Amino acid sequence: MQLATSYLSVSDYKKLPNDNATLLNRPDDQLSAILVRASGYANAIMKRNLLARERIEFITGDDTASLSLGSSPVIYVRQIEFLQPGASGYVLPASTILLDAPKGIIETYAPIALQGVGYQAVFPSGVRFAVTFASGYGYNPAAAPAWSSADAPVSVASLVPGASYTLGITTRTAWGETLPSLRTVTTSTGAITPTVAPTLGAFKYRLFLGRGATATTTVSAIAGATSFTFAANPGYAVGARITLDPMGPLAETVTVVTAGATLATTAAVNAHPSGTLVCPELTLVGEMPGTLFSPAPITTTIASAATPDGQYAEVAPLVDSSAAPTPPEIIEAVQLLALSSIYERNNLANRGIAMTVSGEKRTQWKSTEGSSGRGTPTLWQQAEDLLAGLKLSGVFGK
Repeated sequence: MQLATSYLSVSDYKKLPNDNATLLNRPDDQLSAILVRASGYANAIMKRNLLARERIEFITGDDTASLSLGSSPVIYVRQIEFLQPGASGYVLPASTILLDAPKGIIETYAPIALQGVGYQAVFPSGVRFAVTFASGYGYNPAAAPAWSSADAPVSVASLVPGASYTLGITTRTAWGETLPSLRTVTTSTGAITPTVAPTLGAFKYRLFLGRGATATTTVSAIAGATSFTFAANPGYAVGARITLDPMGPLAETVTVVTAGATLATTAAVNAHPSGTLVCPELTLVGEMPGTLFSPAPITTTIASAATPDGQYAEVAPLVDSSAAPTPPEIIEAVQLLALSSIYERNNLANRGIAMTVSGEKRTQWKSTEGSSGRGTPTLWQQAEDLLAGLKLSGVFGK
């Protein structure tokens, strides 16, 4: 299953520093097709496909605690199945598996003991495992999880019964963290039990809490604004830190200067339209272990707004960093190849450009200036130079 068709999406391309009106002025569907084609050229240069895709690999154990997937970066593992010819397979429990996503290695800490076939080892030698996983660049399934909550009956709790809190939960991946999914919660017992529905690619889930409810602005605010208006007083006190657009692309935190239905605050960097969600700044209060590929819900209890023992104080992220970053040389090469597909493949001579080839070097120049100039590498040649370290032959040092 191909999960990505391009290393660079149309929206991401438009965000990059770019003054090329020839591409930017094209309809999105045309620009998408050009970027898909340029990504195919990049694959041809690298002699391998690094676009994200899901597949099943059959890997033989070697009596060690690990299996190498032979691919990275790994986005997620969906299933690991022990294969028994002529019999039903055995799916390894998620709780026994650790995934090293950057290296593409699966490790297990529980020996596989199958009495019926006489195996008792970690990944037994000669035994085949069917591993369903996704790897590559250009696709990110990680999302803030769906979750529910209920009061927790605990003997020791320090949350204020009846008070409103904003609870946000993020998905932590091997690469970073999503923005939080959040809602207002109250407790009659002084403790909250959230239950998370797992998502693919999660390493763990992190819980952030803030005193106070969420609210929504009713008046648009320009960049640099120092006041925000609500339908009613949201109850944020002077000196409180509040986060604007906490689940969106314009997330930022400001300090309340004057309380009321219209809050005076320190200056906001971004413009925020009417209907912007606002919540108290959220701080870390707990973590839940990831499930890798298990669909079973996870439950924990929050009985305190303090930072957990053994962890640094943190606030909820304002930027989604959960995806494996596409190497910058691939991004730049795709831009160059997209331009190349427009210019260099469309009759260079008639466009007033001449080109010569000497060995592996290609140069081009304006034909109206004659051939006495030094010339510059073609866009394709520049892309090849950028991708030299990612070529399959380059990876093995040849």
